[in-house]
Amino acid sequence: MRVLSVLAACLAVLATPIAAAAAEGAPVRARYVAYVAGIPVLDLEAEVAFGADGTYRLATALRTRGIASLFVSGEQNSQSEGVLPRRPEERLRPARYVMDGTWNGRVRRIALDYVAGMPVVRTLDPPNAEEREAVPPDLQSGTVDALSALAGLMRSVAETGRCEGEAKMFDGRRRTDFVAATVGEAVLERDRRGIFAGRTTVCRFEGRQVAGFYRNWDREEAAKPRQGRAWMARLFADAPPLPVRLELDSGWFGTAVLYLTFVERTGLATAVSRPAP
Repeated sequence: MRVLSVLAACLAVLATPIAAAAAEGAPVRARYVAYVAGIPVLDLEAEVAFGADGTYRLATALRTRGIASLFVSGEQNSQSEGVLPRRPEERLRPARYVMDGTWNGRVRRIALDYVAGMPVVRTLDPPNAEEREAVPPDLQSGTVDALSALAGLMRSVAETGRCEGEAKMFDGRRRTDFVAATVGEAVLERDRRGIFAGRTTVCRFEGRQVAGFYRNWDREEAAKPRQGRAWMARLFADAPPLPVRLELDSGWFGTAVLYLTFVERTGLATAVSRPAP
């Protein structure tokens, strides 16, 4: 459960660089598979659309697969929408974030609206009091949901060619700090689990939970920074780079690796040459 929780919290990293590549009004769809110790544990699908007026919509769906489903069976759908900043002095303006999932047979739901830049929790099922410490109001102020935060950060990556950025994120349960930086360039060799081989830009990122901890987890362990790397590459000639591979420190279970297995944009598709095992 620990590794899947960490993955679920960080999979937004994949969805938002896709947003940076979407032409105004043209959705981008992509699929990824996550592996731990060489075993596939999660499937991720993402769809993103940008509007000509600067609005965005991100939708992601993830589900456990293979042997992981024997220990933790679950699926989760998330969606975020809002307006990206057009100038440096402007702020990201999320409008709404919703999550609906089922884990080990238990329904989990979150719905946030943003009023004057402050997140307002409309739905939280189950209530935090059952399993987590509450996030103080002062730590909620000035935050955005993970999908919106990373959409803004990765939009900046697309425009500048660099990964530097930071965000304060709140999803109704957890408060997390996120930072990203540029590592350099690297050439990925072909791998049967993904569809890409070639030159990439490498981004390093770190997420650190600061509030909203599970009451029955080791707080010191849960608060440790979780680091990872994302390999970005240009898959369409007229679009910014997309994530083609991602590595994430999952904690006790070591490194989780996610591979791009399919991507399409306005009818142009790149498919897996053979199915991932």
